[in-house]
Amino acid sequence: MDLSYYNTKAQLKAATPIITLLAQNLVEENTFGLKKILIAWSDEIELDQKNAISLNELILAISNYLVKNQICLTKENAILLKKLFELVCAPI
Repeated sequence: MDLSYYNTKAQLKAATPIITLLAQNLVEENTFGLKKILIAWSDEIELDQKNAISLNELILAISNYLVKNQICLTKENAILLKKLFELVCAPI
């Protein structure tokens, strides 16, 4: 099994402020559903209800939502999303 796809609890906790800030900063059109996704994930991470592959699932959900709804993020939000991607790809 390739363990590079698993995230530690520390990565989940580090992702929470990024996810929260991204949800707060979303001003782009058609992002209400994405905000709901981000807030729900943040809450579940805080409650320790997410498992080891949660961040990978979140990245996929965000990517799918952006593509499906043809959303182009602001530069600031794109930077936050990049930080989240880097966190997921960080070595364990």
